[in-house]
Parts: sequence; structure tokens; C-alpha cells
Amino acid sequence: MMRTSAPIEPAASFLYRGLLRRASFLSEAEAVHARVVALAEAAGRARALREAVGRLFRFRHPALARTVLGIRFSNPVGLAAGFDKDGRLVEIAGSLGFGFLEVGSVSARPWKGNPRPRLFRLPADRALVNRVGLPSEGAEVVAARLASSRREVPVGVNLVKTADPSILGDRAIDDFLDSYRVLAPIADWIVLNVSCPNTADGRTFEDERALAELLAAIEDVSRGFRDNCRPPLLVKFSADLAPEEVERRVELSLARGVRGFVLANSSLARPARLATPEREIERIGRGGLTGKPILDRVLELVGAARRVAGPDAVVVGVGGVMGPADAARLCAAGADLDEVSTGLVYEGPGLPARINRELAKR
Repeated sequence: MMRTSAPIEPAASFLYRGLLRRASFLSEAEAVHARVVALAEAAGRARALREAVGRLFRFRHPALARTVLGIRFSNPVGLAAGFDKDGRLVEIAGSLGFGFLEVGSVSARPWKGNPRPRLFRLPADRALVNRVGLPSEGAEVVAARLASSRREVPVGVNLVKTADPSILGDRAIDDFLDSYRVLAPIADWIVLNVSCPNTADGRTFEDERALAELLAAIEDVSRGFRDNCRPPLLVKFSADLAPEEVERRVELSLARGVRGFVLANSSLARPARLATPEREIERIGRGGLTGKPILDRVLELVGAARRVAGPDAVVVGVGGVMGPADAARLCAAGADLDEVSTGLVYEGPGLPARINRELAKR
């Protein structure tokens, strides 16, 4: 028999979509996000609250469990990087129904990011535009928090170059290595977010030569680690790469010992079919688009990565998952695991349980 969450979870999700979301959308997006993270972090510290949240939102079924990267996952639905930048939700993630958590992006040095407002909702498209500018408390602070946290689910850490525009070239590689040395012994796996600029002309580590240099440097550093301090390495690519560009980078990465790929990061493009009025898009301005409008692109890139990676490498799909049907499409395209973030803004905290319940039925 299917082991399910308490029947109140569908009611809680209905309440969120019908009332709480409308109320939260009256406030600035980042302010609401900060309050949600603070509340969830506080709940995670108290055992009674964790258990109460788990009764509401956790869904378990043996068919959902899987072993990926040598790690046992109770279900394939994770919280994507960007939602919990500094590792504050590690203790509550399992109670919210997630099978894993990807913390970050974390930079070697603390960085405040861009001036606010820097996070914008596109309700007509069930999307967000994000130009927060990679704020981070820094690798040392996040490492200390993770080391002292009670983990109920596997935790990966997403690393990014410190967004200081003066850190370029070889210094950018050294910056990645600094955060890798600190966080690799603590993380269950490491994700390299290579979409950040690393040269004066704005090229990123997705440039094939720069990516090869970064991966070679990570490989050299990891040789000095004990086996139990050398976590699997994944690479996260932008949604704006063409499928053939992803294929070449996957092949290059596999040759350097990379175990998997996260597809995809946000998109700087603005699809012509957006329902949000063009004048509103222009008012918001630059930033990475996430949510429903990028799902088709993510599916295409997941498929491209899987074609080259074959059955052994891991592919994590992220971008545009708003419900069970979207998660099922990612699985069909070749994803081993899927992540949600923007979907939580529009669907509420019951989203992981809804996805898992339907995946178990399938």
C-alpha cells in the first residue's frame, strides 16, 4: 500500500494557492523570500516543529527511492540552488518533502550582490526574473553552518566565482578552488556553476577552453583529498546554450572526471510568447528568467546531455517544474533527479509531495 502524507497537505496547498500566494504577492518578492527562509530555518531547529511539518508535507513511497552518485535518495525531487543560498534549510528540507537539497550558489568570499529590488515576479507566466547578483555569506560561513547542521537528506553545494568583477582569469580559477577546498569535505556532491563571467570581455567558464582549465585545476586539487573528502563533481550549464554546445561541453567534462550535469541555469533570453506585457518586461530589465517559460528549453538540453553522457553519468533537470506532469517530462527526457525553486513561489510548499505522489502512481 502507498504510504502517503497526512490528508491535510492538499488542503494546505489549496489554501496557499487560493489565499496565501495572493497576500504574499502584495510585498516585494525578495522580502517575502527572506521571511520564508527565516521561518523555515527556525522550524528546522525544533524537533517538534520538524515533525509537524513532516506530517503535513512529507510523502514516502518505496518506488521513489533510488541510488544516484552512490548516494541513497528517498525521492527524486530536490530544492534547487538559488532558493537556499547559504545552507539555512538543511534541517527542514526533508520534512518539506524534498529528497535532497542543493545549497548555493556559494562563493569563496562574502558578496552582497546587486542593489534591490533585484527579484521580480511574472505571474502571468509563472516565472521570475532574478538579478540578485550572486550574494553569498562566503564559503567559510556556509561550511561551518553545514558542519553543525543535522542532515536528513543528501546535500549538494553549488559553487560560483565570487561576483567581484575584479576577479578574472587565473584569479577566478583560484577563487573557485578556495571554495572547493572548504566545502568539498562537507558536501555530498559539488556543482560548479560555470555561467559567471571570468574574463574582462564577459566570457564565462562555459567557454570550452576556460572550462577545461577549471576542471583540470579542480582535478589537481582533489588528488590531495582523502577518498571520503572527494565528493562527486557535477557541472551546471546555462539555459542559453544550444544543444550542440551542451553536447560538446558534456563530452569535455566527462573526460575530466565529471560525474554529472545540472540543466539548466536561468535564461537571459525573453521568449516572444511571454504573456507578461512587453512594457512590464522592459520596466523590469535585465536578469535571469526562471519558471515555466524555460521548461521546453530545459527538456531539450537534458535530452542533449543524456545523449552524450549515456546511462552512467547523472543528469539533474531544473527549470520550469510547476507540477507532476512537468517532473514526469523531465524524467522522460533523461533526468535522474529533478529540482524545483520558482515552482514553490507559485504552487507553495506542498509541491514536492504532489510531484512525488504522482510519480509513485506512475
